[in-house]
Amino acid sequence: MPIELGDAVLLVDEESGDTFLVRVSERTRVMTGHGFIDAGEILRRNYGDIIHSSTRGNFLAIKPSVPDFVEKLRRGPQIITLKDMGSIAAYCGIGPGQKVIEGGGGSGAATVFLASLVGPEGKVHCYEIREDFLKLVEENVSRSGLSDRVDLKLADVYLGIAERDADAVLLDIPEPWRMLAHASDALRAGGYLACYVPTTDQMERLVCSDPEGPFKSFRCFAVIEMEYQVKANATRPKNMGLVHTGFICIARKL
Repeated sequence: MPIELGDAVLLVDEESGDTFLVRVSERTRVMTGHGFIDAGEILRRNYGDIIHSSTRGNFLAIKPSVPDFVEKLRRGPQIITLKDMGSIAAYCGIGPGQKVIEGGGGSGAATVFLASLVGPEGKVHCYEIREDFLKLVEENVSRSGLSDRVDLKLADVYLGIAERDADAVLLDIPEPWRMLAHASDALRAGGYLACYVPTTDQMERLVCSDPEGPFKSFRCFAVIEMEYQVKANATRPKNMGLVHTGFICIARKL
């Protein structure tokens, strides 16, 4: 497949493994540890080709995936990690054509991930109260090429959700227990509420705040990912890792 203007390309340094994500324009110039690569060099190639830098470094040009966009997005607030987003999507059954509400856009990692799942017929409605964070979400969503699937709102989600008949509501905010009634109003029957919180105190308050409300049975868990160092006769867990990210609480509107 030929690379054209406006396409996203991941350039992988065959020597070091370093990666560079770029959306190609006429002014593109990628600075690497082995010289630079201009737009003209990229546009003459197909995905899967080797591209040479100004100092003859070899770079494999591949079509980036959603994890590539998440890894390379410009960071502001802490993001929901891929391991956690994968579990949230799986347990909430998020898929093509769905309507998903996101409370708290942060850096836009979850927004990009969710937009990739709902497809061109779905929509992610992202509420973010801080204008600087919303601009960061907009930048990262645009870079991923998924802007047409995302509705960005500069609004306080605690004041309510305008959408109705949503398939899922994801809340990455400090006090999700304040949103239970609003989330119920926004969800269709059988829709899912997912909350992402960093502490056990928040998890307990969320689950115990309204036992007679619409969400009576929360599934609460943390996803532990152990990465291994794999070498001949020396395979073992790595010494360092990301031990705790957040707690996931999921309930269904029944």
